Amino acid sequence: MATAAKQYQELGGILQSDDDAARKALAADPTTPPEVLYFFAEKGEVEIRRIVAENPSTPNQADVMLSRDDDVSVRCALARKIVGDGLDDDTKRNLWRMGFTILETLLRDQVVSVRRILSEAFRSSPHAPREIVVGLARDTDQEVAAPVLSKSPVLTEADLAELIEVGAPNWAKCAIADREHVSSHLCDILISDDCPVAMARLAKNKKISLSEPVLEKIVHKAETVPEIQPALVERGDLSDNLLVRLVRFVAAPLLSKLCDCREIDSKVAVRMNRAIEMRRDQPAARVVAKTPKGDHKSSAKTKSVGTAENGEAPRYRAKRLFDENKLTNESLAAALDNKDYEFVKAALALRAKIPMPTVERMVRVKSVKTIVALAWKAGLSARFAIDLQRDLAFIAPNKIMNARDGIDFPMRVDDMESQLSIFE
Repeated sequence: MATAAKQYQELGGILQSDDDAARKALAADPTTPPEVLYFFAEKGEVEIRRIVAENPSTPNQADVMLSRDDDVSVRCALARKIVGDGLDDDTKRNLWRMGFTILETLLRDQVVSVRRILSEAFRSSPHAPREIVVGLARDTDQEVAAPVLSKSPVLTEADLAELIEVGAPNWAKCAIADREHVSSHLCDILISDDCPVAMARLAKNKKISLSEPVLEKIVHKAETVPEIQPALVERGDLSDNLLVRLVRFVAAPLLSKLCDCREIDSKVAVRMNRAIEMRRDQPAARVVAKTPKGDHKSSAKTKSVGTAENGEAPRYRAKRLFDENKLTNESLAAALDNKDYEFVKAALALRAKIPMPTVERMVRVKSVKTIVALAWKAGLSARFAIDLQRDLAFIAPNKIMNARDGIDFPMRVDDMESQLSIFE
C-alpha cells in the first residue's frame, strides 16, 4: 500500500509540475494508470493529448473524447492508432470492434485528412468494418471515397450500383470502372449512365475481361461519344465484327493505330477496308492483312467460307455450308462485303426456313421492318440486320432501323412475326 501511495504521490507531483519532458513521458508510457491518461486527454495541452491519442493503453472513454478533440492533429493521431497501423490482422479486427464508436465519429470528421487515414487503411482490407467502408464510399471528397470505390472487396455490386444510380460524381464512377472485377451487370449500369469518362475508363481497364455484349454496347456508344474511342482502339479483345463496326466511325487519326496493333486475317481486312471506303471523310488508312507466325491455315479458311469456289452456284454453296453448319454470321458478312447478294439471300432462306422466292420479294420491297424481321427469323444479330438493310436492301441511311441499346432488336417479337406473316 505504501508503495502504491508513493507511486500516486509521484504521479501527482508530475501532473502538477512544469516538467514537460516528464509529462510527455508519462503520457506515452503504456503502463501509466488509465485515470492519469484520461486526465491528460481531458486537461492536457495539445501535444500531451496527441501523445495520449497514440498510446495503445489509453482507455476507450478517453479515446472517445479525443475523437472529438478540437485539434486536428490529435484526431489524426487517434485515427492512425484506431485503424491499427503496423498491427497484425487479428489485432486490427479486435481493435476495430472495440473502437467502432470512435471510427463512426472519425468517419464524420469535417477535416479530409482525418477521413483519408481511414480510407487508406480500409481500402484493400477484406475484414474492414462494412458500415465504415460504405460510409467512406459515399464520402463527397474524392481523396477519401475513390481509393475505397476502386479497391475495397467489402463493397458489393449492389452497393456500387446504388451509388451510380443515385447520381455519384463522375470521378466516383471512374473509380468503380477501375476495379479489378466489374460484372457485366455493373458494366451495363455504367454504360446506361451515359458518363463518357467512366465509359472510357471502363474500356481502358485491362484488368477486367469485358463480355462481347458489353463491348458491343461500348462500341455503339463510341459512335456518338468520341472520348471512348482511344481506349477502345487499344483493346486486344475486340471481335472481328466489332472491328468492322469501329472502323466505320472511329476518328481518322485512330484508324492507323486500330489497324496496325493487331493480327487481322484477309477476310476481316476486306470487310474493314470496305467499311473505311464507305466513310464520308475518306481517310487514307487501309488495313493490311496480317497472319500470325506459324499460321498456315488462315488464307485457306478465308477462301472456303463465303466466297465462290470452282464455279459453284451461290445457292448450292449456301446449302453446302448450311449442311456443314458453317453458314455463320461471319460467312454472311463476308459475302455481303463481297456483294455476293444471291448467296446472302439463299443463306437467309435456309436459316429462316423461308422459300427463296419469298426472301427475294422481302428484299425487293425495301421495308426496314421486313428486313429486321427476316434477320431475326434467320437467327442473326440485330447489328447485322443493320448491314442487311443498308447493303442488301439498299435502304437509305436516314431510314435504317438501328438496334436498341446497340445489341437488341428494335421491334417486339409479335410485331416481327406479324411482319413475316404478310409474306406467307
